[in-house]
Amino acid sequence: MDRIIGRVLIPVLLLISFLGSSFVFASPVAASNIAISGTFYRQHFRLMPGEELFSPDVYVVVFNQHEDEDIEVKLTWQAPEGVQLSLDESKFLVRSGEKRKIGVGLKIAPQATPGDYVISVTAEIQGVSEGIAVKGAAQQQAKLTILGEAAQLRVETVTPKEEPFPATIKLYQKSEGQLLPCGHAEKGELEIRVAPGSYLIQAFYEGKEIAKKEFSIEAEEDRKIVLVAQTIFIYGFAVTPVYKSGTKDIVSAKITYNIDNIYQPLKNAKTTLAVGFESNLLEETELLSLPTLDVGVTGGSFNYSPPQGWQTGTYDFQMGVYSDGVLYGESPQKELRVEISEAVSLTLVAAAAGTAILIIVLIILWKRRKRD
Repeated sequence: MDRIIGRVLIPVLLLISFLGSSFVFASPVAASNIAISGTFYRQHFRLMPGEELFSPDVYVVVFNQHEDEDIEVKLTWQAPEGVQLSLDESKFLVRSGEKRKIGVGLKIAPQATPGDYVISVTAEIQGVSEGIAVKGAAQQQAKLTILGEAAQLRVETVTPKEEPFPATIKLYQKSEGQLLPCGHAEKGELEIRVAPGSYLIQAFYEGKEIAKKEFSIEAEEDRKIVLVAQTIFIYGFAVTPVYKSGTKDIVSAKITYNIDNIYQPLKNAKTTLAVGFESNLLEETELLSLPTLDVGVTGGSFNYSPPQGWQTGTYDFQMGVYSDGVLYGESPQKELRVEISEAVSLTLVAAAAGTAILIIVLIILWKRRKRD
C-alpha cells in the first residue's frame, strides 16, 4: 500500500513543484526587463568634506526591455552619513524598448568622516501586468573615498591675447589607468579643492577641445593654472609637388589649406608659411593678409618655389595664423622629399656659372668705364 501511495504521490508532488516554479518565475521574467547602465559604476570618487561634484560625465541609463509595455521607474540611492546623491530625476516613465539617461551628482557634508565607502543607485519598477504584481530592481555601485587632506586648485581659460575665454572646463583624476571625473565648470573658471595626485584638465568650446594640460598636485598646495585657448584650427593642409609635364622634375609645390575660426573675428590677421630645408629654416613667407578674419572657414591655395631653386633633400612646411602679431594657431608640419635629376642639376650649375660669369663681365666693364 505504501509503495502504491508513493508511486502516486511522487509524480503529483513533482507536478506541483513544476507548476509552483512556473508561477514563481513569472515575476523575475518581468523584472529582468529593467536594466541599468551608464558611467556611475566605473567611478572611484575621491572628494573632501564640504566638496560637491556635478559632471555630465557621471550618469546612469535605465533601460525598459519590455517589447510592448511602459514602466514606471523610481530611482533611489544609498550612501553613508554625510553624503548626499543628487539625481536629475527620481520618478519617471520609460516607454517600451526605450531608455532614460539620468545625471548623478555628489555632495559631501563638511562633517563627513574620512574613509572608504560604497555608494549605489537603484532603479525600481512597480506596476500591474495581467493581474500579476510586477516588481523588479537593478542597481549600480561605485566607490567613494572621503579624504582628509587636500590642495587648492584654480583654473582659468584665456585667449592668446590673455583675455577671458568662456570655455567648458573638465577636470579628471588619473587613477589606475582611468580618468575619473572630479570637476566641471562653465564660462572658463573652476575653483575646487582636490586630493593630492595626478590630473588632466580639458577645455572645450562648442564641443571642440581648445586646450588641455596634465599635472600633479600635492597636499596643501595652492595652484593656479591658466589654459590658453586655441580658437584657430588649420585643417586640410597639404603640400603637393607639381612636376614639369612628362617628367619627374619638380616645378613648384601646391599649398592648400582651410582656416577655421571658431570664436570671434580677428583683426589684422595674417597667415604665414615657414619653409625649412633639412631641418633648417629656409624662409618665412606671407600667404594671406586680411583686415578681419571672420568666424567660419576660409580656404585657399598657393604655389611655392624656393627663391634659390629646388635642391635634393627634404623640405618641411608649416602654416601659422596671427592677429596683431600674436600666434593663434598652427598647422601640422608637412614634409616633401625632392630628388633633382643629374641633368637638372647640371643645368642649374651651368645657369649659376653663366650668371656668375655675366656678373664678373659687368663688373669689369663698369670699372673700365669708370677709368675712362
